[in-house]
Formats: sequence, C-alpha cells, structure tokens
Amino acid sequence: MHSKAHIVATLLVITIFGALSFLDLPFFNTIERIIYDTEATFYTKPVQARPSHVALILIDHNTLSGGAGEPITKADLADMINILSQGKVRDIVINFQLAKNNNPTIKKILNLRERILNSKGGKKTRPVPEQVLRDLQEIQEDLDIDGRLIKRVKQAGNVILGIPVRKGYSNSRQKDSLPTWLAKALLPSRSGIPLKAEEAYPAVPSFSELYAAGAGIGHLLILEGTKLPGRMHPPFLYVGKGLLPSVPVVLAMRYLRATPSQVNITKNQLRIGSHVIPLSGGKFILFPLDKRQNLPRYSFAEILNRKKAPLELQDKIVIIGPERPMVNQPTSPISRAVYIPESIAQVTEALIGGPYIKRPPFMHYLELFALLF
Repeated sequence: MHSKAHIVATLLVITIFGALSFLDLPFFNTIERIIYDTEATFYTKPVQARPSHVALILIDHNTLSGGAGEPITKADLADMINILSQGKVRDIVINFQLAKNNNPTIKKILNLRERILNSKGGKKTRPVPEQVLRDLQEIQEDLDIDGRLIKRVKQAGNVILGIPVRKGYSNSRQKDSLPTWLAKALLPSRSGIPLKAEEAYPAVPSFSELYAAGAGIGHLLILEGTKLPGRMHPPFLYVGKGLLPSVPVVLAMRYLRATPSQVNITKNQLRIGSHVIPLSGGKFILFPLDKRQNLPRYSFAEILNRKKAPLELQDKIVIIGPERPMVNQPTSPISRAVYIPESIAQVTEALIGGPYIKRPPFMHYLELFALLF
C-alpha cells in the first residue's frame, strides 16, 4: 500500500515539475545557460575558414567627432558613402542615430534666391547675373549637410539604416498611422511570436527623411533573451500590424536575394527563400564569440583621408559604427564585450552562412532530470 502511494506521489511530482520545465522560469533558464556555456566551452570544432561576407569600418572617437552626440559629422559620412560606392561594396550599414539639423540660414538663402528669381524688375533694374544665382545655390548646398547626406544615400541605393529599440510599452505602436518609410519596411505578420509587442518597440527617429531615402530599414535589438542573455537574437519585432526585421535579417534577405513574400518565421525556424535557419522560441541562438569568424576591420579616418576604399571591401557588406562596447551587454564565461557594429556583423554572418545552434527537443526533459537528481 505504501509502495503504491510512493509511486503515485513520485509520478505526481514528476508530472508537476515536468509541466514547470516548459514554463519560462528563472531556475530552468539558469540550467539552460549553464548547459549552453558548458557545451560551448568544450566545443572544439572550429568554424571553417571562408571569406567573410561582412567587414567593419570603425569610428575612433579620439580621431573623429560629430555634433549633438553623433560619432561623426554628416559631411564625413556623406563622403564615406561616396567612397564606398565607388569601391563597389555590396551594402552599407549605418547603425547609429543622426539628428536632423534645422539651420535657419539655409531657409534665408532659399527665400532670397526665390525673391530674386520672382522679382519683376523694371527699366532701371539691372538683371541679376546667373553667377550670383549659382553662388547662392552652392552656398545653400554647402550649408545643407542634411540634404547632401540624403542625396548620397539615394544615389548609393544600398544604404541600410538601423532603428534603435526601446524596452517597455508604447500606445503609439497600436495605431495604424505609421511613417510611410516605416510601413514599407514591415513584413506581413503570419505565424510565430518573435517578440511580444509589449516588450520592445522601435524609437522613430527625428531625421525621417534620411530613413525614407535608405534602401532598407531594420531594428537594432541585436542581443536579447531571458533564457540565454547575450546569446540570442530576435529577428523580428511586432510594429503595428506587421513585422519589422532586424538589420542582420535585412542584410541576409538582400544577400540571398529573397523578397518579403519569401520570408516566413515560426517559433522553430526562419525561412529566407530556400535558406532555413533554426530558432528557439522565435529567436536565433548564436555561437560563442571564440567560435565565430574573425572579421576584417578598417579605420573610418584612414579610409576618409585616403579617399579610396580598400580593394578587399569590394562586394562586401560594410558596417559603419563607433568603436565602443554595447551598453549593459550580458556576457558569458566564454564571451566578451563587443562593439555594436561587430555584433551586427556576427549575427549577419551567422544568418547567411551558419553554423547554427538548435535547441534540442529533449532540453525540457534534461532540465527536469537536473531538477530531480
């Protein structure tokens, strides 16, 4: 009788803890992190040597500095885009925010030029030389750095811009009225839950004209996840009634020549064209840094001074960003703090060429075993 009671009690305990292991509880998340770190530490199979798809152009703050919190000036960035376009790079990524510059002098010059052009004049009025009008036009263009950058971005046709992400809840995300450029960047929502709407949302930048001129838009929530902090990437965010892809996903789509209709996500996989990428709970699991590929790095200042892109950058995805670690980035025993451009590059490389980590289907049972024994 007692043995039957013990068996029933044991089965009841196993059933309860088995059900709990499928919930997103801190205890089981800790077990999963330990298992991941232990497995990765003893994982000795290196990533096969292969040409990288991505290169980094890092901005040294001791060398260059922009205004209003920007790492570089818009004029320097416009020149860099022109240099890289001439160097025939595949895509150019800008992963930092740029503020809109409202220069009142530009408007005054524009109004003056309009008044001159619209003036009727008289018999005693001398005609305005064309050179004066051209000089005013040149002065206006020299002062309008925002317009110059927008023009370069449009001409390049391959500039991808990242949107920063805020954690928390925003009522504005529930509205149907989104900026046109943001609405165009959204993919239709099908199945799967990449990230709950109340957890994060894109911070719409003030310099919207620049984003409208870009060839692609993506969110900058690169590393996220409670189960494996610093080891998981959310490929999409819910925005309005659609999905906003991350910058790495946008780059992977462009590299694999996949249209939005050829992209589909579930909790277990991301399909980009014929490319199938395993996911865990709608997120992409990353290899530890010491197992990933070393990426070529170049100095923004050196390329700008030489006014010529290195030949090695031809047909590569180029990510421009500041040489500073990610803020509040969680690390593991086998990882280190990385630069923001590097994190984007590593996720992009992994999405395009692997290798992939797939959460085993027996993980819940392993967690249960660890709990009971």
